[in-house]
Amino acid sequence: MKRAVLVFVLVSGCAAPDSGGERFRALQAAAKSVCELMADPLPYVGRRLTLKGIYFATPHERLLVDRDCPQSDLRVSHSLQIDGSPEAEAIVDRYRKKHPTVRIPVVYSGIFTAHAVIRGCTEPGCYRFSLEESQLLAAFPRIAVPLGT
Repeated sequence: MKRAVLVFVLVSGCAAPDSGGERFRALQAAAKSVCELMADPLPYVGRRLTLKGIYFATPHERLLVDRDCPQSDLRVSHSLQIDGSPEAEAIVDRYRKKHPTVRIPVVYSGIFTAHAVIRGCTEPGCYRFSLEESQLLAAFPRIAVPLGT
């Protein structure tokens, strides 16, 4: 059902001037939050997921974080073969130029992966999780907030 909603939203993108906020809310409603995923992450490894969270960039990586569970974050690795939303990428780029440490609500799609950091351990805390081959589906700048505010 969620996949059908996501496909419908992606295919039926509206042209109205304020449709960006509506499109973002629809994608966000269909997406799983970082906190929901990280509550039990191992069953999702290897699956393509649609996730909502807060975009955060460091000098070395892009992260997807969640205000409700700040201890959890996902490294985001963009796909070189599948383009995301040009509008969403433009929003992120514009805000990064103004505020390099800006937080922007986003929706990403990608393959959820786990890399063991402690050999032989099977607990979720023993893995570093990431979203690979991801694409940015939507970003909503009206609620972008510079870090530290």
